[in-house]
Amino acid sequence: MGISTFEPTEKNLKRFGLSITLGGGEVKLLELTNAYTVFARGGEKLPYSAILEIKDFKGKTIYKKNSVKPVRVLSKEVSFLISHILSDNNARLLAFGPNSYLKIPGKTVSVKTGTTNDKRDNWTIGYTKDITVGVWVGNNDNSPMNKVASGITGASPIWHKIMRYALKNGYKDGIIEKPDDVIAMEIDAFLGGLPKEGYPTRVEYFIKGTEPKSISPFYKKLKISKTTGKLANEYEIQTGNYEEKEYIVITEQDPLSKDGKNRWQEAIDKWMEEQEDEKFHPPKEVSDYKPEETQIIIESPKDKEKIKKSEVEIKGRIIASNELEKLEIYVNDNKILDKENPDKNFDEIVNLENGEYTLKIVAKEKDKDAVEKKIEFEVEK
Repeated sequence: MGISTFEPTEKNLKRFGLSITLGGGEVKLLELTNAYTVFARGGEKLPYSAILEIKDFKGKTIYKKNSVKPVRVLSKEVSFLISHILSDNNARLLAFGPNSYLKIPGKTVSVKTGTTNDKRDNWTIGYTKDITVGVWVGNNDNSPMNKVASGITGASPIWHKIMRYALKNGYKDGIIEKPDDVIAMEIDAFLGGLPKEGYPTRVEYFIKGTEPKSISPFYKKLKISKTTGKLANEYEIQTGNYEEKEYIVITEQDPLSKDGKNRWQEAIDKWMEEQEDEKFHPPKEVSDYKPEETQIIIESPKDKEKIKKSEVEIKGRIIASNELEKLEIYVNDNKILDKENPDKNFDEIVNLENGEYTLKIVAKEKDKDAVEKKIEFEVEK
């Protein structure tokens, strides 16, 4: 975008680090201001020039700047999104209030401020589709400024007066027109994603193909033990001894970690601990509840079910805190399975003629008495 001091020279590559994303590198006012004109032009870069034409005392043109073909360095879609963000006065309310120097009453203007460490430099750069204004304030000896507050004093009052004057005297306000590939849609204002019932929404712009397709995955329904209030264990889930509660569980990976520490997650967890809403504090321990009695769950066939084929699937599971010693399955008192040390899941196929049947499952857990469960079903091919 034309900032020569950021060139990837060997010297710069050794000098710059991640802080460059926050302005940790020197720039020239003219180059930075011209870089913002790229957004104003919809992604096209033009070199700046102080002299467009020179005429002699007789009015004869003795120099005229040659026209230069613009170079596209950003898409129109990205340029529009950045411009729209920077023109949103509501997005600045918490930091600057509703009527700061960044607001030009009745006009749409994109603007950004910046302040370096120790308040040695203070910037305000803003633009419309017709004009870009950049302002820097600082001391010539690079000493800190004592009476400057970023975005409130310093460069912003100067920028405000210049931009307001320019827009009163022939320059147009507004940003570039919305490209066709940018769409507006209502989203969940809290965590992004599609709107979620009970949460505020807002309208946001997206480049087609990048818009959310589902509710944010950070909303999670967890199964909570009715007995202990902890995360339900397998026994409680299988017996239905739980209730579902919705929590906000934010998880992220740390792409920069080289020592196994997930610093992103550590920061997220610390922030969540500071939130008062219980939705940010899901239980982390699993319930230690164990059933006192062996329980038999028959998934197929259902009680009183009419089955329209001769092949009948007998399927289910045993809920037990210990290992099973024995499992027996009877159909009308005919034993179709007799197994020692069985798995806790069973799935058997039996061929039956038309008629009414009683299914009985007998399970014995180690150190406990055997239990049984019966259901009735009918085969009607």
